[in-house]
Amino acid sequence: MKKKGIFNIFKGAVREDILKYCEEKNIKESEFRPVSIYQWEDIYNKIVDEFVDKTTYYKQGLHWLNINCYFRKEKEIQYSYDSRDNWDWILNLREFVENSDKQAYYLVEEGNKFWIFEGTLNRISEMIYKEFFLQDYYIVDKKYQWMITCNHHEMVFFVGSGLRMDNIEKLLPRG
Repeated sequence: MKKKGIFNIFKGAVREDILKYCEEKNIKESEFRPVSIYQWEDIYNKIVDEFVDKTTYYKQGLHWLNINCYFRKEKEIQYSYDSRDNWDWILNLREFVENSDKQAYYLVEEGNKFWIFEGTLNRISEMIYKEFFLQDYYIVDKKYQWMITCNHHEMVFFVGSGLRMDNIEKLLPRG
């Protein structure tokens, strides 16, 4: 079992470190890449529209969403998991979602800014497990049906539909 703390290991700005990691590991853009500067704002706004409760902290966007848990009722938390001292769960990412062969968005929070990438679930889980177990991140279905998010308290939330609850409940103890 691999154990990690909540502190980041990245040495500089998150985006540059992720791109450097991809270059060093020869990761193909078809497997993992940053979204273009022309796409990121639309993607971010769509995620906020789909997941954030508009009656409370909507203007904060995703910032603090995975702490305060102000998800829309239609996208309520299906399961929570306390991942402190156990990050192996991320290796099962493909087992937790339907259509696991599809790509997803990976949002990394740095301060109040979000960097958005897209990639296969295998690459996203590899990035998180091997290098970038960041304080706050979001993995979102490209159809905006589900979100898996981890906050700096290492609580993981499975939100929305299209999740394989049978596998989540079988592989993760309730947090």
